[in-house]
Amino acid sequence: MIRSIFLSLAGLSLLLISACADNSTGPGVGSGSELVAKINGTEVTFTFQPAVASYDPATKLGRFGGTTTGTPTRTMTLSFTHDIDNGSFPITFKDPDISITYIEINGTDTTTTICEPLKGHCTLTLTDSNGSIVDGTFSATLTDTKNASKTFDIKGGTFSARLR
Repeated sequence: MIRSIFLSLAGLSLLLISACADNSTGPGVGSGSELVAKINGTEVTFTFQPAVASYDPATKLGRFGGTTTGTPTRTMTLSFTHDIDNGSFPITFKDPDISITYIEINGTDTTTTICEPLKGHCTLTLTDSNGSIVDGTFSATLTDTKNASKTFDIKGGTFSARLR
């Protein structure tokens, strides 16, 4: 009987300890591995690329991106300059203070698109950060680097990026 009570209390203790474990990433931030956007009306979920993600505390430059596989193969990279340790949130940036690059490979055809500097077609809002992960939203009208009349409309972009 005492042994049964002891085992029950031990099991309850383990349950309480595991329930109290802190698995959160910080107030208001996501997983650190999300990048989603509607590109010309099609929702695309990118596989976050940790090797691309970085943050330089000296220059306050943050950079992250993701890829998709299949046809077409897609790559998106975003960058901004803001103090993710002590800066205020939310904060919104427009080009040329941000960079959004989208590359689409379809067979042998590669299309590289960028924000046209000083056009104001690209917006990125940092909504929260815990110093390692930064979350936000973005939208853009990106121009093909080879054909200025070809554009890609990006709406409803969201991200949660682990930068360090």
